[in-house]
Amino acid sequence: MTMCSLTIIFGLLAGLLIFAFRKPSKEEISKFKSKKQDQINWSNMGF
Repeated sequence: MTMCSLTIIFGLLAGLLIFAFRKPSKEEISKFKSKKQDQINWSNMGF
C-alpha cells in the first residue's frame, strides 16, 4: 500500500472511533428517556 492510502484509511478509522466513543449530548439522552417518543416510534412501526 502507498503512504497516501494508509493515511486515508487511518484518518477514516480515527474519525469512526471518535464518533463511536464521544459522549452523547443531553438532547440525545432525552430522546431515549422520553416515553412519548417511544410511543411514536412503536406506532410508526405498526404496533
